[in-house]
Amino acid sequence: MTWLTILRVRLRGFLRRDAVISDIEEEMRSHIELATEANVGRGMGHDDARRAAMRGFGNPSRIRELAYEVRGGGGLEALSQDLRFGARTLLKNPGFAAVAILTLALGTGATSAMFSFLYAVVLRPLPYHEPERLVSVVGHRNGRDMGVTAPDYLDWRANATSFEQLAATAGTTVNLTGRGEPERVVAARGSGNYFDMLGIPPTYGRAFRWSDEPHAAPPVVVLGYGLWRRRFGADPGIVDQTIAIDGEPHTVLGIMPPELTLRATGAQLWLPLNLTPQELEATGSRFLSVIGRMRPGVTADQAQAELAVIAKGLEEVRPHSNTDVTARVRGLHERVVAQVQDPAFILLGAVGFVLLIACGNVANLLLARATGRQHEISVRAALGASRSRVARQLLTESALIGVVGGVVGLALAYWTAELFKGLLPQDIPRLQETRVDAVVLGFTLAISLAASLVFGVAPALEASRSSVQQALREESRSSGGVRRRRLSSTIVAAEIALALVLLVAAGLLLRSFVRLQHVDLGFNPANLLTVRMSLPEGRYGAAARVAAFYHELVERVGRQRGVTAAAVASHAPLAGGGFNISMSIEGRPQPAPDDDTMVFLRFVSPGFFPTLGVHITRGRDFTHDDRANAPAVAIVNQTAVRRYWPGDDPIGKRFRLDDDRGAVEIVGVAADVKHFGLAQSTEPEVFVPLAQATAMHWQWLERSMIVLARTNGDPAAAAGTIRQAVWTVDDQLPLYDVRSMEQLRAEATGGERIGLVIVGTFGSMALVLATIGVYGVMSFMVGGRSREIGIRLALGADPGDVLRMVLRHGARLTAAGVFIGLIAAFGLTRVIQTMLFETPPTDPVTFVTFGTVIALAAMLACFVPARRATRVDPVSALRSE
Repeated sequence: MTWLTILRVRLRGFLRRDAVISDIEEEMRSHIELATEANVGRGMGHDDARRAAMRGFGNPSRIRELAYEVRGGGGLEALSQDLRFGARTLLKNPGFAAVAILTLALGTGATSAMFSFLYAVVLRPLPYHEPERLVSVVGHRNGRDMGVTAPDYLDWRANATSFEQLAATAGTTVNLTGRGEPERVVAARGSGNYFDMLGIPPTYGRAFRWSDEPHAAPPVVVLGYGLWRRRFGADPGIVDQTIAIDGEPHTVLGIMPPELTLRATGAQLWLPLNLTPQELEATGSRFLSVIGRMRPGVTADQAQAELAVIAKGLEEVRPHSNTDVTARVRGLHERVVAQVQDPAFILLGAVGFVLLIACGNVANLLLARATGRQHEISVRAALGASRSRVARQLLTESALIGVVGGVVGLALAYWTAELFKGLLPQDIPRLQETRVDAVVLGFTLAISLAASLVFGVAPALEASRSSVQQALREESRSSGGVRRRRLSSTIVAAEIALALVLLVAAGLLLRSFVRLQHVDLGFNPANLLTVRMSLPEGRYGAAARVAAFYHELVERVGRQRGVTAAAVASHAPLAGGGFNISMSIEGRPQPAPDDDTMVFLRFVSPGFFPTLGVHITRGRDFTHDDRANAPAVAIVNQTAVRRYWPGDDPIGKRFRLDDDRGAVEIVGVAADVKHFGLAQSTEPEVFVPLAQATAMHWQWLERSMIVLARTNGDPAAAAGTIRQAVWTVDDQLPLYDVRSMEQLRAEATGGERIGLVIVGTFGSMALVLATIGVYGVMSFMVGGRSREIGIRLALGADPGDVLRMVLRHGARLTAAGVFIGLIAAFGLTRVIQTMLFETPPTDPVTFVTFGTVIALAAMLACFVPARRATRVDPVSALRSE
């Protein structure tokens, strides 16, 4: 098409649109025929000559579409035309569309799934009335949060004016009998105003009142929604009926809705708080969790300041337990999500990197496709389309890809969200609320449109640069444009950098996990079964009877087939828990109130240490002679010796605990055992023989112990025989938490394992996408420089020279990406420092290893296009130009 013709067509814009388009088509057909004849004269076949001519000047029907699109009106009409034209364009290129959509769907799907988890667990408001006014109130001393004593709670409730209400709960477990096998149920004791303060009415019946709390009141219970459906068949008629709890009849007051439970492993039923006289006098027992509803206009800081004044006064009333103890007030939502908030945002950031890499790949696809559409875009410009008009059309096509990719990604997000619920630890608050809802749908739409801008703007701006002159410059089409190659190279270098950051993070987590697996547990976990059970107070009120039951149980379990050793303990290794109690050592000055002379108190039967395989390093083990009326004795662990008797032989030393046992003599030292998880440091521990536990101790323990059985085979096979041994003594006792020690070990590293799997998966996805991006850019480069390569080969260049030329380009690209990625990883991996165990966030081995991995993967992706470049036929390359 001549410049005079183009100018003439433009100047006739006042004519009817159809007439202009007809003139364009007629002019184009004429030029195509002339070009076909010229190609036939060069020796080409007629069909090949016509196809070559049409490639040079465009298909007449395509020109008609372009003319309609360029001459279209504005506003909604133009948008409608853009959408229709973009849809037709994508349908005519199904391969390109499918690859772009699936690549984007992978990124948006993973990001939406992670957001669904983050929103459900962290961002969603608590399902209570005016949740912004709800706060958690805890004791605070020496920088550490603590529970609240019953006397402190009552004093706060009586004197604090910043709160409309203060409510308290205490966790417990109860035996539920009747209507099936005995079952141990996680429960909570709540004050009479607990449900009223939260503002959640029961589904059926009623909740507690203050009149239900006194000891003289009839025993009542409120059921959780899940227990009601599972145990009682969702029968509303259970309200006002009685059920047996710890062998005592309790009237069911009501059924609470499912949204009440803050934690997935939280209470399944609620009992009145019913503070006992012992609890009211236990000034050092911090067993209560307190929440409050602030008055309108009162801030958490104001409430905390008021409680600090009250706490100062309580130091004079109860100096032994309240010196330097104050209160800390923070939002209830903040406290619920405190443990999971940072890891959730870190994982969302990691999957965001995957989305950015996917956007980079789609951007490179669009840039490569823009080269093939250069003549189309040039014709648009010739027909009067401005650069902004062309860019708008290309962005519309990108938006279509983004929206369709988001829809496909939403289906992937639904599946991934369900996977998260099964994979993540079940004690994460509100985990089961993770779902693809309207909020997640809106988020997916937003990131899809945002992604379409991210991957669409640069290609659209670059492609819209095409001028009318480029329509007649064949070399422009063959070279693909230096700017586009540079832009593609920049994008893929950024992809390599992002992928390297994720891979380094995954590598750090992997090294941390491996080191965690090699931590010395202090005992032998092989073939060891743990079973928890609790005795009801009604039938086992006396301390002597509780101890006698457990001693008899140990003997029965030890005689079972396949069991080689048995014992009971108040707390199992790796499971955490224990009573942190203050200690004073005889012959030393009384410790100051702020002195951290604390130990964890544990009760065990004789044979506990041999059953676990724990070595007694000094002194002796417990025997059956360590009875209730014998001198009080204890075994301490090595950490306690290092902290409180450094350089001394502790055997024969005496100390006192903040309980009712008086002076205790140390008779042995045991090797350290990991009780609080593999990554936690060992705390000072004191082991007391089971027979010397007092009534106060059994009340603390709720008469609950863990049966430990060493077997000569699969420990799970011994669970049935242990259950029968228990039921031969008391068939109303449920067994629960039946797990092997290997299971406990796996659970102790569950969070680290899940973090490794998720980040490792994202890192692997990023590596694959970045490698594909490198391959695509190098293929684009080789295709765009085919004429140059053909000339080099025609002039006698060695194929090895061509191979090295292409690989050098890929190496520069890879080196830039790896360099930027290492710098970024050096700064960003510090974010996951709290998730690492004995592994520095700048571990050089990890950086070098994964920098090498991604460099090798990128160079392998470069080799295939480079190899293809050496096979370019010089004659074909020159003829096509």
